[in-house]
Amino acid sequence: FAHSVDLVLSGHVHAYERTHPVFDNAPHECGPTHLVLGDGGNNEGASPHYRQPRPDWSAFREGSFGVGHLVLHNETHATFRWRK
Repeated sequence: FAHSVDLVLSGHVHAYERTHPVFDNAPHECGPTHLVLGDGGNNEGASPHYRQPRPDWSAFREGSFGVGHLVLHNETHATFRWRK
């Protein structure tokens, strides 16, 4: 909250996940959305290990390979597309 972050991009997990805006491990309309983009491929394969059921803060998750496309239109608008 102190730095007004809207979007967090990270990797490592061999999968894709997008969260709802979240703060302190719970959905929060003023929190940042997280994109975990670790699904570009590797020799270990995609991650099959996701906690089920999906937590409330998780909007979508999938252990597969894919690619993301982020377009920053201006200071306040961006679009993101993910394809597996």
